[in-house]
Amino acid sequence: MKNIILFTFFLLCSISLKAQYQEGTIIFKNNTNKEGFIKTRANDSVKFKENEEDQTVVYDHKHIIGFDIDGLKYRYVRTNRTDPPSLYLEIESGKIMLYGLYMQGGTSSIGFGHWY
Repeated sequence: MKNIILFTFFLLCSISLKAQYQEGTIIFKNNTNKEGFIKTRANDSVKFKENEEDQTVVYDHKHIIGFDIDGLKYRYVRTNRTDPPSLYLEIESGKIMLYGLYMQGGTSSIGFGHWY
C-alpha cells in the first residue's frame, strides 16, 4: 500500500529540477562520489562544480551513474540496447527497481519496473 501511495504521489507531482545549480552528490562509475553543485542539461548530461567559483565540468552517462539532490536519486538507465541511457528518478529500489521518467520542464512522469 505504501508503494502505491508513493508511486501515485510521484505521478501527480511535477518532477523537474530548477535551472540553477543545486547542492548534491555526483556518483562516478567507480562508485566514488563528490559533493558540489549540479545543474542538469537538456541532453541528459549534467554540469558539476565542487565550489560555486570553480569551472564547470560536464558529465554524462559515460562518466557517472547518476546523482543525488535533496534526497532524490537520479540515475542513468538503459531502456533498450540501441539508445544511450537516459536520466530517470529512482523511486523504489530492491529486487525490482522502480523509476520515474525525468522530464526537464515537464509536468508528469511515468514509472516502470526494472528486473535484476
